[in-house]
Amino acid sequence: MPVPFSASTDQKKSPTGIRWGVFVSCWIAIGYIWLAVLPAYSASEVNQRRWEHWEAQGIDPSATYYSELECHTTILSHWKERQASQPSPVPTPREE
Repeated sequence: MPVPFSASTDQKKSPTGIRWGVFVSCWIAIGYIWLAVLPAYSASEVNQRRWEHWEAQGIDPSATYYSELECHTTILSHWKERQASQPSPVPTPREE
């Protein structure tokens, strides 16, 4: 005869409970990395020297796109000149 459910019987964790545990653990790990590891890394001496080097070069590392950098116009003009001097890799149709 089966034993009715009681609080004293050992029950395995349900797959849903395990999934929630993994989900919460992942978010705790992400939070720890975001709030502890990354700020500690950004305050490190190596990273500070890198930022100082970029600042001396006139590079803004917080720019969202490279096109926001002042030096990008020079780079883009050199690239366009190089593209214009080279033949197109795609053949153009010949007019008859």
